[in-house]
Amino acid sequence: MHQPSRSSCLSAPVAIPLGLWSIAVCLFLAARHISPDAVVRVPAVRIAEHLPAQAPQWAVDSESGDGLERAPCVGRFCSVGKLAPYRALDFEIGDELKRAVRARSWQGELVITYANVGGSAWVTNLALSLRNVGIEHFFVLEMSDLACDALYNSPARISCGWSSWDLAGCKSEKDTVGSVERMWFIRHHYLARIIGLGGVNVMALDGDIVVNAMPYPTLHDPLTLGGANLVISLDNAALSVNVNNGFLYLRACKPGGQTQRVLLEILQRERNFCFNRSVYLDSGAYWQATDAAGITQGINANAVRAGQHQPRFVSAKDQKIYQDVLTSAFCGRHLALRYEPTSVTVVKGRWSEYVRHFSGGLSNEEMLRCAAFEPHALP
Repeated sequence: MHQPSRSSCLSAPVAIPLGLWSIAVCLFLAARHISPDAVVRVPAVRIAEHLPAQAPQWAVDSESGDGLERAPCVGRFCSVGKLAPYRALDFEIGDELKRAVRARSWQGELVITYANVGGSAWVTNLALSLRNVGIEHFFVLEMSDLACDALYNSPARISCGWSSWDLAGCKSEKDTVGSVERMWFIRHHYLARIIGLGGVNVMALDGDIVVNAMPYPTLHDPLTLGGANLVISLDNAALSVNVNNGFLYLRACKPGGQTQRVLLEILQRERNFCFNRSVYLDSGAYWQATDAAGITQGINANAVRAGQHQPRFVSAKDQKIYQDVLTSAFCGRHLALRYEPTSVTVVKGRWSEYVRHFSGGLSNEEMLRCAAFEPHALP
């Protein structure tokens, strides 16, 4: 299969805490199992020139509502003062998501973030930072009706809705791990649904992000990111195995197209694990060949018995699956390296064999080559 060239671009308007430095990378997805109809780029966004001038719009201090003058917002994406607050119901009911998207989008753009009740202070901070750069076209996806009520009825009057979606019972709020993972995976579910609605570009931000400048000039710049359908940040090295989905921008993505299929594959991989757990345990098929070959073994520490493949909590599980899905796309084959579904140790000196087994026959060097981006500087 032809592997298209990929190039990257450096820039940045979104401040990501906890040292998550974003690297801008422009690339094409290429995969046998994902239709090649979309350009994908991976950056953070730099501050660029404003769009053609309009009457200045001023960000409003959302806590006091006093309209204090700060940096002027100029251009067609300034939406502060132009959209009414909106309180949605359960997005799983009927056309509730469609109504919320229509009510809160502006100039074909929408920003979403997500939180449980424990993260409400974080998303409030994000919402205020969006308003301070002129963006009101956002809503918060909460995990409960009560949490949304608290945001909407606060002095900040933050538009929100909530969802009962739980991956067919796999991510239950009754389970501590399930409730955390529900918040991670729910973004992919609703991003895929918003693509299905059509007609709007959507930016998805983790609640611990602070926006310091209007991002759209760079995101729409035809010389940098203007042709990309998917813009995503990176943790460190310019590899698809290092993407960080805390910042996502989906533009002109077609229902049934490549970007939507990436999102749906993330959910499908987790669904496969949820409803076929026995496959990944000691008696299952997943580790059978590599265990027999001495490439892998179960974890001894904290296992019921030595060398057992046990279910475990994996931080940012959805992001690791995202990395595997994108790398599968880049390398043109099914690959599962970043997310280990149950506890496992790769035997010392056997990493290359591990990669070859779980990357469809690639060597470690071949995998890194097809996962790599080729950086170039912005003008």
